Formats: sequence, structure tokens, C-alpha cells
Amino acid sequence: FPYQYEEVERLKLAIAEAEKPRVLTQDEVARQTMEKGNKLSEEGQHRAASEEYMNALSLSKAFTAEEQLRMATVMSWAGSLPEARRRLTAILAENPKLTPARIQLARVLLWSGEFDAALKEIDTVLAAEPENREALLVRASGTRMKRNYKPAIALYDSIIKKQGDYDAYEGLAYAYLLSNNR
Repeated sequence: FPYQYEEVERLKLAIAEAEKPRVLTQDEVARQTMEKGNKLSEEGQHRAASEEYMNALSLSKAFTAEEQLRMATVMSWAGSLPEARRRLTAILAENPKLTPARIQLARVLLWSGEFDAALKEIDTVLAAEPENREALLVRASGTRMKRNYKPAIALYDSIIKKQGDYDAYEGLAYAYLLSNNR
């Protein structure tokens, strides 16, 4: 029957089209690269993940602010502080109220030795969210790193009174140890 012949030919064309190798778009390659970085990060391989993330970000601008933040955070853990700072600054230029990005930028600035700049970023967060625990911890760390031990100790104590955790206790211990040496 002629209609069956036409149907068979149409199916042959569809099969041939489906069997052609698919070329990924640059955004798809970037997303696959990010996923590879995510897997490496979950395995604790932050340096390798950071490299994958930098590659992904160089291929595409289509990532969400949250995805970019996650990548920038891992980059900072891997020691890629300048790249993490650039990425976080770009995120905040488009999303100035994205608190986790501002807190992470403050951490990067602390780790880079830019204590005043870090505290300025944290003060921006604390002006809007005075009880933000992560911001308070970064503020205490920055204050301690600037060798202002008594205010740092007081801030760590107030954080611990609300809810103690490892980071607050560790910061407090360092502040006490360092203050006794001065």
C-alpha cells in the first residue's frame, strides 16, 4: 500500500536523524563541565573542581546566581581567591541583596588579608540582618584577624550564648590564645 511505503520512508528518515551524532551547544558543554566540578567538589577534590568551574564559567554566562555562588565558594576553598573574588563581585553587581554571596566575598577578602574591606562587606549584611549568624562569625573573625581580641572575644561569646558551634568555639580559642601573647 502506498501509505505504508510513505510511513516506512518517514520512519527511516526519523531513525537516520536520531542516529546522527548530536553536537552540544556551548551552554550544554558548560553545564556538563559544572556538573563534573560538582562531583569533584562532593568528593572533596576542591582544586580539581575549581578548575572545572573556571572552565565552565569561561564557556557560558547562563548559570544562575546560586550556581555561580556555589562555584565561587569552592574556588575560594581551593585557594583561587582572585577568581572567586571576581565572580562574587560580578554576582553582587547583579544581585546586591544576595546575602550569601556578600558573606562569601567577605570571607575571601579576609583570607586575602583585606580585613577592612571584609568588615565593610559584613557591616552591609549586618545593617540589613543584625542577627545573621554567618555574618556575625565573619565579623568576629575579621575583628580577631585585625588583632582586636577583646571585641572579638565578646562577639564570639555572644554568638556561642545564642547557639554554640565549632566555628565560634574555634575562633574564641584563637582569640584567647592570641590575646595572651600580646
